[in-house]
Amino acid sequence: MLSRVIRRFWNDHRGYVIALTLIAMPMLLGFSLLIIDVGRSSNLHTDLQNAVDAMALAGARELDGRDDAISRAQTAIEKIANSAAFSGGGAGMSLGSHITVAYHAGNDAGSTVTVLFLKSIPANDDTPIPSSMETTTASEASYAWVIAKPQAMQTIFPIPVGFTRSTINIAADAVAVYHASACDVTPIFICNPYE
Repeated sequence: MLSRVIRRFWNDHRGYVIALTLIAMPMLLGFSLLIIDVGRSSNLHTDLQNAVDAMALAGARELDGRDDAISRAQTAIEKIANSAAFSGGGAGMSLGSHITVAYHAGNDAGSTVTVLFLKSIPANDDTPIPSSMETTTASEASYAWVIAKPQAMQTIFPIPVGFTRSTINIAADAVAVYHASACDVTPIFICNPYE
């Protein structure tokens, strides 16, 4: 009698889907949260890269070889960093998840961005920029290098899964140069197609 009850229980497949669902639910939830975190970190990195690109371009625009070129470049970068709105909107660059972009010339500890000026850059993009290419002389400065310090983005993935690390570091950098292709050139010929 007891063996018949055990055999009947063993062969009964009712509720099998519920058991599989309960087993698969933590994996599905974990993958969903992981995908959300990857998307958030990708968006934040893109916004941070756009921010440092804009700052590098603004700084490089001022590097014209004059004696005050570096101070003008720092002022332009500081103005962009501390007044332009990126991603989350509002005043200043607040990129969500408490990632901010701030630059104050001469106050590296209070800035989330480091700005360096370069005489030249390596010919290959894979070659790191050596410190010998850095300059503080305005007449030598041709490139603006803006480096966003790594900042932690709070994740939601590890909390239900039990991992201890709950942040992802987001960083970006950009190098820019400005060369005017034509300046103060009077047009020689203007064509009117209706004439």
